[in-house]
Amino acid sequence: MKSKIKKALSLFLALLTALSVCSCAIHINKPDKNETESNTDTNQSAVQTADDDWAYVENDFSKEVKNHLNSIGDADYAGTSFMIASFAPELTDPDKCGTVMSPAVYDRNKLVEDRFNIEIYTKEADPDTIYTELYNASLADDFYADLIVVPQYYIAQFAAGGTLINLLSLPFTDYTAGYNISSGVEAGMASSDGYALAGWATLQPDKLPCVFFSRTLLDKAGLEYPYALVKSGEWTWDKFFEYSEAASALDVESYGCQNTSQNMGDIVYISCGNKFINAGEGNAATVAVEAESTNIFADIAYKLFNDPYKSKNSIEAISTFANGGSLFLIENLGEIKNISNSENVWGVLPMPKASAGQSSYKSLAASNSAFFAVPTGCSSAEKTSRIMAALNAASLGFIADAYVTDSMYYYLRDNESVNMVEKICYSAYYDMAYSVGTDDLTIANSTYFAVRNVYENNHDINFYIDSFAYRANTALSRIFPY
Repeated sequence: MKSKIKKALSLFLALLTALSVCSCAIHINKPDKNETESNTDTNQSAVQTADDDWAYVENDFSKEVKNHLNSIGDADYAGTSFMIASFAPELTDPDKCGTVMSPAVYDRNKLVEDRFNIEIYTKEADPDTIYTELYNASLADDFYADLIVVPQYYIAQFAAGGTLINLLSLPFTDYTAGYNISSGVEAGMASSDGYALAGWATLQPDKLPCVFFSRTLLDKAGLEYPYALVKSGEWTWDKFFEYSEAASALDVESYGCQNTSQNMGDIVYISCGNKFINAGEGNAATVAVEAESTNIFADIAYKLFNDPYKSKNSIEAISTFANGGSLFLIENLGEIKNISNSENVWGVLPMPKASAGQSSYKSLAASNSAFFAVPTGCSSAEKTSRIMAALNAASLGFIADAYVTDSMYYYLRDNESVNMVEKICYSAYYDMAYSVGTDDLTIANSTYFAVRNVYENNHDINFYIDSFAYRANTALSRIFPY
């Protein structure tokens, strides 16, 4: 990972250069200091209490993007339009993005448009509207859109309504390619059926859980910031608890959670290296939750939930942390926008591992995270297949880097947090349980409902496995016949 130290943020932004991709370029333009970020209600200061010197990690994905686009091939679609119906237009519409993200999305789209001679348009609609309009268009055999972007928990509803094309029947697809996040593939397909997928074009870092920590309070406690632990792979739940013990001496709360309080069990379970459902192209979908892999999680969950110094009122957890009243805040990364100008000086970390030996950090994407799906009635299955793959391929690295740059310019407080945000982006994990859990209650009861009960009530996971796993696997085999 190659870093260049810039003497000041303004100088760094002035010196950002275009990243060349094939014959086109993807640019990250410097923000105008007189402009406000369109994704926030208040103008954030670029310097606030941040470091005087900024470190920026520059990643060159040009060769990988070029190779991936070459694997998709060339085609000329004669200047026709490509319509995307989306509940998250900021992913594909440059006019819906912030100051930093907009040029990256524009240049990514332009690269795909020029390669295939198309014009990409995005129409915004909420998921219910997309479903209703698509369902009615399907009944009338009418065109609705070439591609749709829907929340993960809506996938089962769209599939059951007969409104989606089987992704595994499309030409020009390679779901093992690096531009498709592997867990994002497994979350939407199994056996010979695929209903949706998440790749680099649909990544929403704001919806990934992370750990905010108070630099102010750690300074008072005389403790080192945990950044070095993250880099060495030793940022574990045991280390989290070691740090949180300092809360009592400081007369503050150890940690709080607000928007993540309902699914904290899910987040912790996945952070421990587990998964809810085994799936993926050519694989039968089966419940992955089992007692042995849950034991470590259960110990962590019990200690976390029963911490006497944790935030007692989740409604105030974010404001408590922002005001310096808690050591940690376990929240989605998007909360950087709300705590950016807080009095508390903070940093950000990925979710801890169960142990240092765990292969990677894992941040469970929220159940309303964006997925691509191909609607029935699209103008051309071949065209949609190529463009969907190309959007993911051309997004590889650059869109995540633009998000990191945006976070650095507007919200982050220190250099190390820049690297941590990047690490969080690349620790994104999706699970099929959120895709189909709404379709059959036994699937939810044997996956995320089960671990929530273990987390909140210290129940034995075996009860849920014995009661629901068999029926859940039967339901999964109905949704994804093997």
